[in-house]
Amino acid sequence: MSRRLLIATHNRGKLREFSRMLTPLGIEPAMPECPGLLESVEENGATFAENALIKARAVFEATGLPAVADDSGICIDPLGGEPGVRSARYLGEDTPYPVKNAAILERLKDVPDERRTARFTCAIALVTARGEHVFEASCEGKIGYEPRGGRGFGYDPIFYVGGKSFSELTDGEKDAVSHRGKALQKLLAEIGSLLPDAAVSFRRAVPGDEGLILSLIRQLAQYEKMADQVVGTEELLHEWLFEKKKAQVLFALKDGREAGMALYFYNFSTFLGRAGLYLEDLFVLPEARGTGCGKGLLRELARIAVREGCGRLDWACLDWNTPSIDFYRALGAEPLEEWTTYRLEGETLRRMAESPL
Repeated sequence: MSRRLLIATHNRGKLREFSRMLTPLGIEPAMPECPGLLESVEENGATFAENALIKARAVFEATGLPAVADDSGICIDPLGGEPGVRSARYLGEDTPYPVKNAAILERLKDVPDERRTARFTCAIALVTARGEHVFEASCEGKIGYEPRGGRGFGYDPIFYVGGKSFSELTDGEKDAVSHRGKALQKLLAEIGSLLPDAAVSFRRAVPGDEGLILSLIRQLAQYEKMADQVVGTEELLHEWLFEKKKAQVLFALKDGREAGMALYFYNFSTFLGRAGLYLEDLFVLPEARGTGCGKGLLRELARIAVREGCGRLDWACLDWNTPSIDFYRALGAEPLEEWTTYRLEGETLRRMAESPL
Protein backbone atom coordinates (compact mmCIF):
# COMPACT_ATOMS: atom_id res chain seq x y z
CA MET A 1 0.00 0.00 0.00
CA SER A 2 1.25 3.52 -0.82
CA ARG A 3 2.24 5.87 1.96
CA ARG A 4 0.62 9.29 1.64
CA LEU A 5 2.80 12.37 1.71
CA LEU A 6 1.35 15.87 1.51
CA ILE A 7 3.21 18.35 -0.68
CA ALA A 8 2.74 21.90 0.59
CA THR A 9 2.13 23.59 -2.73
CA HIS A 10 -0.57 24.63 -5.18
CA ASN A 11 2.00 24.49 -7.97
CA ARG A 12 1.12 21.45 -10.10
CA GLY A 13 4.50 21.63 -11.81
CA LYS A 14 6.21 21.00 -8.47
CA LEU A 15 3.74 18.24 -7.65
CA ARG A 16 4.57 16.49 -10.93
CA GLU A 17 8.30 16.64 -10.16
CA PHE A 18 7.77 15.14 -6.71
CA SER A 19 5.42 12.49 -8.11
CA ARG A 20 7.88 11.32 -10.77
CA MET A 21 10.46 10.50 -8.13
CA LEU A 22 8.33 9.42 -5.15
CA THR A 23 5.64 7.25 -6.77
CA PRO A 24 8.08 4.45 -7.74
CA LEU A 25 8.98 4.17 -4.03
CA GLY A 26 5.38 3.47 -3.04
CA ILE A 27 4.83 7.02 -1.81
CA GLU A 28 1.71 8.87 -2.94
CA PRO A 29 2.26 12.65 -3.11
CA ALA A 30 -0.86 14.80 -2.82
CA MET A 31 -1.78 18.42 -2.26
CA PRO A 32 -3.31 19.29 1.15
CA GLU A 33 -7.10 19.57 1.12
CA CYS A 34 -7.20 22.54 3.49
CA PRO A 35 -8.70 25.58 1.72
CA GLY A 36 -6.83 28.77 2.50
CA LEU A 37 -4.11 27.06 4.56
CA LEU A 38 -1.12 27.78 2.34
CA GLU A 39 -2.39 31.25 1.53
CA SER A 40 -2.41 32.07 5.25
CA VAL A 41 1.19 30.97 5.80
CA GLU A 42 3.62 33.87 6.08
CA GLU A 43 6.93 32.95 4.49
CA ASN A 44 9.08 35.31 6.52
CA GLY A 45 12.19 33.17 6.81
CA ALA A 46 15.61 34.58 5.92
CA THR A 47 16.66 31.41 4.08
CA PHE A 48 15.12 28.84 1.76
CA ALA A 49 15.37 26.23 4.55
CA GLU A 50 13.46 28.42 7.03
CA ASN A 51 10.66 29.07 4.54
CA ALA A 52 10.39 25.39 3.62
CA LEU A 53 10.05 24.45 7.29
CA ILE A 54 7.39 27.13 7.87
CA LYS A 55 5.20 25.65 5.11
CA ALA A 56 5.77 21.99 6.01
CA ARG A 57 5.01 22.64 9.69
CA ALA A 58 1.77 24.41 8.79
CA VAL A 59 0.51 21.47 6.73
CA PHE A 60 1.60 18.87 9.29
CA GLU A 61 0.01 20.77 12.18
CA ALA A 62 -3.24 21.18 10.25
CA THR A 63 -3.52 17.57 9.08
CA GLY A 64 -1.28 15.39 11.24
CA LEU A 65 0.02 13.78 8.04
CA PRO A 66 3.67 13.77 6.95
CA ALA A 67 4.30 16.92 4.94
CA VAL A 68 6.96 18.08 2.54
CA ALA A 69 7.51 21.65 1.44
CA ASP A 70 10.17 23.12 -0.71
CA ASP A 71 11.32 26.66 -0.99
CA SER A 72 13.38 27.37 -4.02
CA GLY A 73 14.45 30.31 -6.03
CA ILE A 74 16.94 31.79 -8.39
CA CYS A 75 19.92 33.82 -7.21
CA ILE A 76 21.43 35.97 -9.96
CA ASP A 77 24.95 37.18 -9.25
CA PRO A 78 24.94 40.45 -11.26
CA LEU A 79 21.71 41.37 -9.43
CA GLY A 80 23.32 40.91 -6.04
CA GLY A 81 21.65 37.52 -5.51
CA GLU A 82 18.15 38.71 -6.37
CA PRO A 83 15.41 37.57 -6.40
CA GLY A 84 16.68 34.93 -3.91
CA VAL A 85 14.24 33.92 -1.19
CA ARG A 86 11.72 36.32 -2.69
CA SER A 87 11.70 34.59 -6.07
CA ALA A 88 8.01 33.69 -5.90
CA ARG A 89 7.13 37.20 -4.73
CA TYR A 90 9.43 39.11 -7.08
CA LEU A 91 7.44 41.99 -8.64
CA GLY A 92 4.39 40.70 -6.71
CA GLU A 93 3.00 37.20 -6.22
CA ASP A 94 0.31 37.71 -8.85
CA THR A 95 2.73 38.85 -11.53
CA PRO A 96 2.94 36.24 -14.33
CA TYR A 97 6.34 34.62 -14.74
CA PRO A 98 6.73 35.74 -18.37
CA VAL A 99 6.58 39.31 -17.03
CA LYS A 100 9.10 38.54 -14.28
CA ASN A 101 11.43 36.87 -16.75
CA ALA A 102 11.18 39.79 -19.15
CA ALA A 103 12.00 42.23 -16.34
CA ILE A 104 15.12 40.25 -15.40
CA LEU A 105 16.30 40.07 -19.01
CA GLU A 106 15.82 43.82 -19.31
CA ARG A 107 17.94 44.45 -16.20
CA LEU A 108 20.67 42.20 -17.61
CA LYS A 109 20.59 43.45 -21.20
CA ASP A 110 24.04 45.07 -20.95
CA VAL A 111 25.64 42.34 -18.80
CA PRO A 112 28.16 40.20 -20.73
CA ASP A 113 27.86 36.43 -20.88
CA GLU A 114 30.70 35.69 -18.46
CA ARG A 115 28.99 37.73 -15.73
CA ARG A 116 25.45 36.31 -16.15
CA THR A 117 26.08 33.54 -13.60
CA ALA A 118 23.16 32.35 -11.49
CA ARG A 119 22.01 29.37 -9.53
CA PHE A 120 18.77 27.73 -8.59
CA THR A 121 18.70 26.69 -4.92
CA CYS A 122 16.18 24.35 -3.30
CA ALA A 123 15.54 23.40 0.31
CA ILE A 124 13.12 20.54 0.95
CA ALA A 125 11.69 20.20 4.46
CA LEU A 126 10.05 17.01 5.70
CA VAL A 127 7.97 17.25 8.88
CA THR A 128 6.48 14.15 10.50
CA ALA A 129 5.59 13.14 14.03
CA ARG A 130 9.14 11.77 14.22
CA GLY A 131 10.82 15.12 13.65
CA GLU A 132 11.97 17.68 11.10
CA HIS A 133 14.55 17.26 8.34
CA VAL A 134 15.89 19.60 5.64
CA PHE A 135 17.64 18.64 2.39
CA GLU A 136 19.34 21.35 0.29
CA ALA A 137 20.96 21.49 -3.15
CA SER A 138 21.84 23.98 -5.90
CA CYS A 139 22.27 24.00 -9.67
CA GLU A 140 24.78 26.39 -11.24
CA GLY A 141 24.01 28.01 -14.59
CA LYS A 142 23.60 31.29 -16.45
CA ILE A 143 20.80 33.64 -17.42
CA GLY A 144 20.26 33.53 -21.18
CA TYR A 145 19.38 36.39 -23.47
CA GLU A 146 15.87 35.16 -24.27
CA PRO A 147 13.33 32.69 -22.89
CA ARG A 148 13.39 29.35 -24.66
CA GLY A 149 11.52 26.06 -24.43
CA GLY A 150 7.99 24.95 -23.73
CA ARG A 151 8.53 22.76 -20.67
CA GLY A 152 9.05 23.64 -17.02
CA PHE A 153 7.65 26.62 -15.17
CA GLY A 154 8.70 29.76 -13.32
CA TYR A 155 12.15 31.02 -14.25
CA ASP A 156 13.03 27.84 -16.20
CA PRO A 157 12.87 29.48 -19.66
CA ILE A 158 15.69 31.96 -18.90
CA PHE A 159 17.98 29.71 -16.82
CA TYR A 160 20.53 27.88 -18.97
CA VAL A 161 22.69 24.85 -18.21
CA GLY A 162 24.99 23.39 -20.84
CA GLY A 163 23.57 25.53 -23.61
CA LYS A 164 19.91 24.63 -22.95
CA SER A 165 17.32 26.34 -20.84
CA PHE A 166 15.59 24.34 -18.11
CA SER A 167 12.44 24.58 -20.23
CA GLU A 168 14.19 22.76 -23.09
CA LEU A 169 15.25 19.76 -20.98
CA THR A 170 13.29 16.54 -20.85
CA ASP A 171 11.93 15.50 -17.47
CA GLY A 172 14.76 13.00 -17.03
CA GLU A 173 17.44 15.51 -18.02
CA LYS A 174 16.04 18.10 -15.64
CA ASP A 175 15.69 15.70 -12.71
CA ALA A 176 19.36 14.72 -13.10
CA VAL A 177 20.77 18.25 -12.82
CA SER A 178 18.13 20.47 -11.22
CA HIS A 179 18.30 21.90 -7.72
CA ARG A 180 15.01 20.20 -6.83
CA GLY A 181 16.08 16.92 -8.38
CA LYS A 182 19.32 16.89 -6.36
CA ALA A 183 17.54 17.83 -3.12
CA LEU A 184 14.92 15.18 -3.82
CA GLN A 185 17.66 12.58 -4.26
CA LYS A 186 18.93 13.46 -0.79
CA LEU A 187 15.38 13.13 0.54
CA LEU A 188 14.85 9.81 -1.26
CA ALA A 189 17.99 8.35 0.29
CA GLU A 190 16.47 8.71 3.76
CA ILE A 191 12.71 8.94 3.38
CA GLY A 192 12.11 5.22 3.85
CA SER A 193 13.28 5.44 7.46
CA LEU A 194 11.65 8.81 8.13
CA LEU A 195 8.04 8.15 7.07
CA PRO A 196 5.60 6.23 9.30
CA ASP A 197 4.84 2.64 8.31
CA ALA A 198 2.19 2.34 5.63
CA ALA A 199 -0.01 -0.04 7.65
CA VAL A 200 -0.71 2.45 10.46
CA SER A 201 -0.56 6.19 9.88
CA PHE A 202 -1.97 9.24 11.59
CA ARG A 203 -3.69 12.49 10.69
CA ARG A 204 -5.23 15.40 12.52
CA ALA A 205 -8.95 16.01 12.34
CA VAL A 206 -10.11 18.82 10.07
CA PRO A 207 -13.50 20.48 9.56
CA GLY A 208 -15.79 17.91 7.98
CA ASP A 209 -14.66 15.15 10.38
CA GLU A 210 -17.30 16.00 13.01
CA GLY A 211 -19.55 13.07 12.07
CA LEU A 212 -16.69 10.58 12.28
CA ILE A 213 -15.55 11.97 15.64
CA LEU A 214 -19.08 11.80 17.06
CA SER A 215 -19.47 8.22 15.84
CA LEU A 216 -16.26 7.17 17.60
CA ILE A 217 -17.30 9.01 20.77
CA ARG A 218 -20.62 7.14 20.78
CA GLN A 219 -18.89 3.80 20.28
CA LEU A 220 -16.53 4.56 23.16
CA ALA A 221 -19.48 5.55 25.35
CA GLN A 222 -21.22 2.28 24.45
CA TYR A 223 -18.12 0.34 25.49
CA GLU A 224 -17.93 2.28 28.77
CA LYS A 225 -21.67 1.71 29.42
CA MET A 226 -22.36 5.45 29.25
CA ALA A 227 -24.16 5.77 25.91
CA ASP A 228 -27.03 7.70 27.50
CA GLN A 229 -24.63 10.45 28.61
CA VAL A 230 -23.56 11.49 25.10
CA VAL A 231 -25.41 14.72 24.32
CA GLY A 232 -22.80 16.31 22.04
CA THR A 233 -23.64 17.09 18.41
CA GLU A 234 -21.65 17.63 15.25
CA GLU A 235 -22.39 21.35 15.54
CA LEU A 236 -20.97 21.50 19.07
CA LEU A 237 -17.90 19.55 18.02
CA HIS A 238 -17.31 21.95 15.14
CA GLU A 239 -17.64 24.95 17.45
CA TRP A 240 -15.35 23.68 20.20
CA LEU A 241 -12.77 21.83 18.10
CA PHE A 242 -12.43 23.96 14.99
CA GLU A 243 -13.69 27.41 15.92
CA LYS A 244 -12.75 27.81 19.58
CA LYS A 245 -9.89 25.27 19.20
CA LYS A 246 -10.23 24.00 22.78
CA ALA A 247 -9.15 20.44 21.94
CA GLN A 248 -7.58 18.46 19.12
CA VAL A 249 -8.23 15.06 17.58
CA LEU A 250 -5.67 12.70 16.11
CA PHE A 251 -6.87 9.77 14.00
CA ALA A 252 -5.10 6.45 13.56
CA LEU A 253 -5.50 5.05 10.05
CA LYS A 254 -5.23 1.33 9.42
CA ASP A 255 -4.62 0.56 5.76
CA GLY A 256 -5.74 4.09 4.93
CA ARG A 257 -9.03 4.08 6.89
CA GLU A 258 -9.74 5.75 10.24
CA ALA A 259 -9.60 3.05 12.89
CA GLY A 260 -9.29 5.03 16.10
CA MET A 261 -8.80 8.44 17.62
CA ALA A 262 -7.25 10.34 20.48
CA LEU A 263 -8.95 13.54 21.68
CA TYR A 264 -6.66 15.69 23.78
CA PHE A 265 -6.05 19.21 25.05
CA TYR A 266 -3.43 21.15 26.99
CA ASN A 267 -3.48 21.47 30.77
CA PHE A 268 -0.90 22.99 33.12
CA SER A 269 1.25 21.74 35.98
CA THR A 270 2.06 24.41 38.55
CA PHE A 271 4.68 22.11 40.10
CA LEU A 272 6.49 21.65 36.79
CA GLY A 273 5.82 25.20 35.67
CA ARG A 274 4.87 24.07 32.18
CA ALA A 275 1.98 22.72 30.13
CA GLY A 276 1.06 19.09 29.75
CA LEU A 277 -1.24 17.09 27.51
CA TYR A 278 -4.47 15.60 28.81
CA LEU A 279 -5.91 12.67 26.86
CA GLU A 280 -9.68 12.86 27.20
CA ASP A 281 -10.61 9.95 24.93
CA LEU A 282 -8.66 7.11 23.36
CA PHE A 283 -10.67 4.69 21.26
CA VAL A 284 -9.81 2.05 18.67
CA LEU A 285 -12.39 0.12 16.68
CA PRO A 286 -12.67 -3.51 17.88
CA GLU A 287 -11.47 -4.92 14.55
CA ALA A 288 -8.33 -2.77 14.69
CA ARG A 289 -7.27 -3.60 18.24
CA GLY A 290 -3.95 -5.35 18.51
CA THR A 291 -2.68 -3.80 15.26
CA GLY A 292 -0.66 -1.00 16.83
CA CYS A 293 -3.28 1.76 16.50
CA GLY A 294 -3.71 2.35 20.24
CA LYS A 295 -0.01 2.25 21.05
CA GLY A 296 0.66 4.36 17.98
CA LEU A 297 -1.76 7.07 19.09
CA LEU A 298 -0.16 7.24 22.53
CA ARG A 299 3.28 7.31 20.93
CA GLU A 300 2.26 10.18 18.65
CA LEU A 301 0.88 12.13 21.64
CA ALA A 302 4.11 11.48 23.55
CA ARG A 303 6.08 12.82 20.59
CA ILE A 304 3.91 15.93 20.45
CA ALA A 305 4.43 16.45 24.19
CA VAL A 306 8.20 16.04 23.91
CA ARG A 307 8.46 18.21 20.80
CA GLU A 308 6.48 21.04 22.46
CA GLY A 309 8.29 20.80 25.78
CA CYS A 310 5.30 19.54 27.76
CA GLY A 311 6.01 18.04 31.15
CA ARG A 312 3.69 15.04 31.06
CA LEU A 313 0.79 13.19 29.46
CA ASP A 314 -2.20 12.39 31.70
CA TRP A 315 -5.42 10.47 31.24
CA ALA A 316 -8.04 8.62 33.29
CA CYS A 317 -9.31 5.06 33.03
CA LEU A 318 -12.38 3.39 34.52
CA ASP A 319 -11.34 1.10 37.36
CA TRP A 320 -13.17 -1.92 35.89
CA ASN A 321 -11.54 -1.59 32.47
CA THR A 322 -8.90 -4.25 33.07
CA PRO A 323 -7.79 -4.68 29.42
CA SER A 324 -7.00 -0.97 29.16
CA ILE A 325 -5.33 -0.87 32.57
CA ASP A 326 -3.07 -3.77 31.62
CA PHE A 327 -2.29 -2.07 28.28
CA TYR A 328 -1.32 1.21 29.96
CA ARG A 329 0.80 -0.49 32.60
CA ALA A 330 2.64 -2.42 29.88
CA LEU A 331 3.59 0.92 28.33
CA GLY A 332 5.07 2.12 31.61
CA ALA A 333 2.22 4.41 32.66
CA GLU A 334 1.76 4.77 36.43
CA PRO A 335 -1.66 5.03 38.16
CA LEU A 336 -2.10 7.97 40.53
CA GLU A 337 -3.88 5.94 43.18
CA GLU A 338 -3.57 8.63 45.85
CA TRP A 339 -5.63 11.10 43.79
CA THR A 340 -9.42 11.34 43.54
CA THR A 341 -11.06 13.17 40.64
CA TYR A 342 -13.87 15.61 41.47
CA ARG A 343 -16.38 17.13 39.08
CA LEU A 344 -19.05 19.82 38.91
CA GLU A 345 -21.43 19.62 35.97
CA GLY A 346 -24.93 20.52 34.88
CA GLU A 347 -27.16 22.08 37.53
CA THR A 348 -24.53 21.66 40.24
CA LEU A 349 -22.05 23.65 38.14
CA ARG A 350 -24.62 26.41 37.56
CA ARG A 351 -25.50 26.61 41.26
CA MET A 352 -21.82 26.93 42.13
CA ALA A 353 -21.38 29.71 39.58
CA GLU A 354 -24.32 31.63 41.02
CA SER A 355 -23.64 30.99 44.72
CA PRO A 356 -22.76 33.93 47.03
CA LEU A 357 -19.41 34.08 48.78
